[in-house]
Amino acid sequence: MNGEERVEQDIQKKNALGSTIPGLITSVAFKGSNGEVLGIIEDFKDISKRVEIEEALKRTEQQFSLFMDNIPVGVFIKDENGKMLYINKYVKRSVLSDKSIGKLPKELFSEKYANRIIKEDHKVIAGEILALEEELPDFSGNLNSFLTHKFRFRNADNQWQIGGVMVDITNKKKTELQLKILSNAIQHSPTCVIITNLKGEIEFVNQSFTQITEYSASDVIGKEISILRSEELSKSIYQDIMDIVITGVDWQGEFQNIKKNGEKYWELASISPVKNEKGEITHFVFISEDITKRKHNEKELILAKEKAEEADRLKSAFLSNLSHEIRTPMNAIIGFSNLLLDEELAFDERVKLNNLINENGFSLLKIIDDVIDISKIQSGNFEIKKSDCQVNKLIADLYSEFNSRIEADDHKDIRLSVNKGVRRKGFTISTDARRLKQVLYNLIENAVKFTSKGFVEFGYSIIEKNTIQFYVIDSGIGIAHEKFEHIYDLFRQADESFT
Repeated sequence: MNGEERVEQDIQKKNALGSTIPGLITSVAFKGSNGEVLGIIEDFKDISKRVEIEEALKRTEQQFSLFMDNIPVGVFIKDENGKMLYINKYVKRSVLSDKSIGKLPKELFSEKYANRIIKEDHKVIAGEILALEEELPDFSGNLNSFLTHKFRFRNADNQWQIGGVMVDITNKKKTELQLKILSNAIQHSPTCVIITNLKGEIEFVNQSFTQITEYSASDVIGKEISILRSEELSKSIYQDIMDIVITGVDWQGEFQNIKKNGEKYWELASISPVKNEKGEITHFVFISEDITKRKHNEKELILAKEKAEEADRLKSAFLSNLSHEIRTPMNAIIGFSNLLLDEELAFDERVKLNNLINENGFSLLKIIDDVIDISKIQSGNFEIKKSDCQVNKLIADLYSEFNSRIEADDHKDIRLSVNKGVRRKGFTISTDARRLKQVLYNLIENAVKFTSKGFVEFGYSIIEKNTIQFYVIDSGIGIAHEKFEHIYDLFRQADESFT
């Protein structure tokens, strides 16, 4: 017996019925007084029950392993020190490999993730049950998100172990982020968004809805969208619209609704059905834009068109006002342009002529503007729009503009000064500020134009309690007495030869 006194061996024997049974045969050497082997005693034990139990246990373990490897969640087991004891295929596909068995967190992950996992394991061993969302790198270093549950339990040796179940929620987190972005975009969209169920009961409104209608979300959630319907939109028309949408077709159009305060407003709306994965309509989405202002503008355009047609009738009167005031700068522009064609002309002379052309061009533009204003006065379309006018600011602006122009003109030696009848900075009157400035501008421009050397002064004074007098004086060539009667004639000058 190879020197051994006792040998056990698994064998199979047939019983009296011819069936094979598993057994354990034990062989013991029978020795004499001198230690010599006198014989062998053999004992056969039927172990059929034990074999059946072992095979059942093996099948159970196989079934458990198959079950654990096919469930759609990750399962892991660690000892109380955090050493990995078991991982199923889900974990192997996601984070770890077979080589992870027997290793600690610091051997499996970088310090950042290992330190966090160790702290969590200590809490679990202390008795806490953890449910947390965590990020772990995969084999390529890409971060994946997991929902992990960790708990402790005692093993067969009554030792604490850490059990864990984890689910990959990476796609869920991406979807949540996309939904968050979409929700944020809808909430802050300048267009009004309403979502209703099939009954037309409002389930969601965005901020623009509140801004446009003045209804808060709590005012309308759970109520029918018809709360917004004005009497102009009859119930039958509204029902016709919904009958179209319920068939799965989008509807677009304009209609008038009513705000919380009773004010009516126009909407350009699009109504679309929302379908589930089965193709069944579950909700309706109303997207609309407040076009009240646009409708108002359209009405104004129609009125403007009518005015334009009326203005066309006045065209002949406007054309008749074009006199030598236009021909004068035009002749200068043409004449100086012809002079520029002289190739022998000096550069300085060319620059001078070019400046003269520009000055006459601007003069021509201003004349045209003045003629248009005169035409408006003649046709009765000239309007005075009164508002608060800060007189001292208007005077200061005119001074700044003309003083710069005088300083830039080498041919002008003029001292420009102003006189403010009221020194208070915010002195205000009610008038048409634009027209007041236009009148003063023309008078000051005329004074500067006909003064080469000397002074130009402008300003205002209070002559009575509610009367203000503006004036412009200069040391220019003046107007002859015989020309006074023509001062207010259209397109007349004191010197008809002046260009």
